[in-house]
Amino acid sequence: MDVLTLCKQKEFPIPDWLVEGMDWDQLNAFATFLEEKNEEGGFFSQNDAARILERHIYENLIFLDWDRHSCE
Repeated sequence: MDVLTLCKQKEFPIPDWLVEGMDWDQLNAFATFLEEKNEEGGFFSQNDAARILERHIYENLIFLDWDRHSCE
């Protein structure tokens, strides 16, 4: 899964500092793991599995941006 491309396609705003500073390969590997192993690991309900990007990955990216600004 290419998280950055999916975020751009869905027009999710991601700040430049996060685009440049994120280890996207690692995040892509994590998203792919969640997608492939959800049924086996029971990470989310089946309804959420199709929305991994919106419900889990992107919400965490938003938190990174919020946390960065709250620490300034």
